[in-house]
Amino acid sequence: MRPNTKIDHLKIVAYPGRWSDHLFEDAQTYLNSKLGANGCDSNEIAKQMTIDIQPNFNGEAIKSKFPKDFKPEIIELSARILDVVPQNLDAIGGKIVMKLGDTNHLENGGIRKMIDYCKKVGSHFHWIYQGAQHLHFFKKAGLKNCFWVPPSMVIPNIQMEPSTNRPLGLVFRGSTSPLHWLREQALQSLKNQKISVDMQVKPLLQSIQDYNLATVSFNCSGNGDLNRRTFEILAAGGCLMSDRLHPYAGLSSLIDEKSEWIAWSSFDELHEKTKYALLHPEWCLKLAEAAHKNYVKNFLPSKLRKSFYEAIARNEIPELCDQTLDNRANIPCTSVEFEDALTFYELVQEKSRTRPETIVSLIGNVGQYFSACLEDLTRVKIVRTPHSNADLSVYVDKNGRHKWTDSSQKNWLTQLKAIFS
Repeated sequence: MRPNTKIDHLKIVAYPGRWSDHLFEDAQTYLNSKLGANGCDSNEIAKQMTIDIQPNFNGEAIKSKFPKDFKPEIIELSARILDVVPQNLDAIGGKIVMKLGDTNHLENGGIRKMIDYCKKVGSHFHWIYQGAQHLHFFKKAGLKNCFWVPPSMVIPNIQMEPSTNRPLGLVFRGSTSPLHWLREQALQSLKNQKISVDMQVKPLLQSIQDYNLATVSFNCSGNGDLNRRTFEILAAGGCLMSDRLHPYAGLSSLIDEKSEWIAWSSFDELHEKTKYALLHPEWCLKLAEAAHKNYVKNFLPSKLRKSFYEAIARNEIPELCDQTLDNRANIPCTSVEFEDALTFYELVQEKSRTRPETIVSLIGNVGQYFSACLEDLTRVKIVRTPHSNADLSVYVDKNGRHKWTDSSQKNWLTQLKAIFS
């Protein structure tokens, strides 16, 4: 693709309960947020159009309303609102690029429903930023061109130099709830240690300003996922302190724990490092400066989005980060084992997000792919023999299906004894 060549986009936007009637954003907002300042020439603006989209809208009908000079190369939508499936998008002629929504809980439909949605739409590319550890499920299900991108891809194109004037101490900007068990418990543990935490819910731009003025900015994943706040803090020139994630989640491949951020795995480690950081603001500033330098060089949203769209237009997977971190999609398994593994994974993921530990007992000849799927759940303890305290016990029945008993069910012990009697 020639430099500064405009790529026509069609972005389909949905909101809970209804489709938006705006296919195109305000032109300047579009350039700033989707392509970025370096994304295309400032004289080339995105066309603007408003269409009343009904739940049964058809690509052929929408195409007939386009201006004659508008021929979208890329059609963007998200597998997050799953109640309406656009029909016949191939008639528009562009590459259908699907953003995979939050796969870390079932509120947005879950992994299985997103897979089914993508198959119904017939999308050509599938990308994720918050659940790289789940990408193998989409690949295994047969979806085309699955890849992950750094979370800065979806944040505003804003960056602030690290400030030497950092009057705020430890800050957290965001929400807490029982559904964010680890985050809520971690913040409470800091309070129990008499460590002051400035906790507030603020608009994003105000939060970014606070990260710039804080000695340390606290972050915690919902359930082992790489969230946007991680890179919002880096963009702000803040000092990031966050929970360690499994390597499959991608964080450790993007920023260096030794020189760019503060990591913790236990509350004791969190307390120790927080106290040290607040006593050594010069150390925190050094980390922030190194992380921000990395961010500007490798993760500026404008640069990522430019590379993203140009690669898609060339019919290539964007190489914005290491796509070889997780090779579980290459583990051989039957379609039956895949279905069992996905069903069980979503059950365990949902259980583990609201509790400190979930014990899973794998008994007998449990499939390699089935067991490998559980590796990224950092608060799940896997045991390979029957375990009296197991929350879930998995076995393979005579028909080769993976079955499990749940200790929360009243007759689970009787079921388990019957299996091995």
